[in-house]
Amino acid sequence: MNNETYVAAEHTEWVYEKPKRGGKTLLLTIGGICLTGNWTGELGQYFMAWAPMLKRNKVLEAEILKARKA
Repeated sequence: MNNETYVAAEHTEWVYEKPKRGGKTLLLTIGGICLTGNWTGELGQYFMAWAPMLKRNKVLEAEILKARKA
């Protein structure tokens, strides 16, 4: 029995097709591991799905890092 818990967004889903254009995305491997990178190969060869990268708030990130150093 797997008691693993995880956090997931309510309205985000994997796209189970090869991306129409290249670029860095979240990738779901055929082994079920999520990683970031560029899609290579055909659907099911290395990857089975992709999702867009999350947007970052770089201003807030800088404030967090600044507060950490203080």
